[in-house]
Amino acid sequence: MDTHSGATPLNIAVIGTGISGLAASWLLARRHQVTIYEKDDRIGGHTNTVTVDTPDGDIAVDTGFIVFNGANYPNLVALFDHLGVATQPSNMSFSASLDGGRFEYAGTSLGGLFAQPANLLRPRMWSMLRDVMRFYREAPADAGQSAREITLGDYLETGGYGRAFINDHLLPMGAAIWSTPVQDMLDYPLEAFVRFCNNHGLLQLKDRPAWRTVTGGSREYVKAITAPFADRILLNTAVVSVRRDNDSVIIEDRQGERRRFDHVVIASHADQARLVVTAVSESGERSAPIRAAVRSFITQVHQEISAAQGTGYLRDDVDPEQAADQIVTLLLGYFSLAPVLGRAGRRPSSDAWIRSTGDLVARSLGW
Repeated sequence: MDTHSGATPLNIAVIGTGISGLAASWLLARRHQVTIYEKDDRIGGHTNTVTVDTPDGDIAVDTGFIVFNGANYPNLVALFDHLGVATQPSNMSFSASLDGGRFEYAGTSLGGLFAQPANLLRPRMWSMLRDVMRFYREAPADAGQSAREITLGDYLETGGYGRAFINDHLLPMGAAIWSTPVQDMLDYPLEAFVRFCNNHGLLQLKDRPAWRTVTGGSREYVKAITAPFADRILLNTAVVSVRRDNDSVIIEDRQGERRRFDHVVIASHADQARLVVTAVSESGERSAPIRAAVRSFITQVHQEISAAQGTGYLRDDVDPEQAADQIVTLLLGYFSLAPVLGRAGRRPSSDAWIRSTGDLVARSLGW
C-alpha cells in the first residue's frame, strides 16, 4: 500500500471511531502520524459490546454491529482475517413477541411459526403468511419500476397489504434491523428498503447467506484494530470546528484546544460532519432518537423459547398505530447462546483489502 509518495510522514486527524474512522486510522497509522477524535467516552461508534450477567455466567452481547456475511461484507471479512479476529457462525433470523406475549412466532421453521399451537387457528397468522409470500415475490420487481420518492407506506397501502403483515411482521422486522421507531419505517424509501432486504437474502426462503459474529463480541475487533494507535485516541473530545488554513486544517475541540493538521478524515454521519464544517445551527436535522433496552436472554423470552431467534421485536401494546413511543428490543442474547459456539477456522489473511482500501483513502485525500 502506498498512501503517500513523499518520505515525510504527514500529520493527519481522524474524526470519529466507528468502523470508517478506525479503518482509516489503522491504514494511515502505518505510514503517518494520526490523531483520532472521539466525542464519547468509548470507541467503536455503532460497534458496542456489553457484558450481561446470566445464570450461566457472563455473556458478551453486541448492541449495534452484530452479524456479517462474506457475500455482503468482503472487505470486512478480509480485515478480520488480516487482524486475526476470531469469528463464529450465527444467523439473521427474526422473531416477534406481540401483545404482551399473547402472539409470538419465529421465522426459522414451521416449529417456530407455530411455537404457539393457537397460531394454527389464528386468521392473523395466515393473513400474515400470505402477504409475506406475496411481498417476497412482487416487491423486488415493483421497487425497481417505482419512482424513487415512493415510500414503503405508500407501496403497502396501494398494494392493499393486510394489517397483520404490516404490523406483525414487516414493520417490526424493519424496526429491529434499523433500530428505528416502528411507524417511522413507513416513511422509508421503498427502493432502498427492498434493495437492502434483497441484497441480504431476506426476501428468499432458501439459500440465504451464512451469517457470522465476532467471538467474544465486536469489542474484540475494536481492540485489535486500535492496538497500533490506542495512545493517540482522544476520548471525550468533541470537535466543534474544522477550518481550512492555506495548506493545512485547524481543528478546535469542545475544550477550546486548537490543533493544526496536514489533512483530516471526517468519519462521522453526514449531519454531524456538516455541523462542524459549516457551523450550521443546532436546529439542523438529526437522526430520530430511540430507546433501546438490553436484557438477558432469559427475561426476553415470554412463553415459548422456540419462538426466540436472533433479531427480535417485542410489543406490549394491543393497537400499535396508537402507540407514540415504541420500544425496539433486539433478542441480542441469542447470538451469544447460539447452538454452535465453536471457534471458526482461520482463513488466509488478505493484503488485497489493505491495498485497495488504502488506495481509496489516499485518493480521497488527493494524494
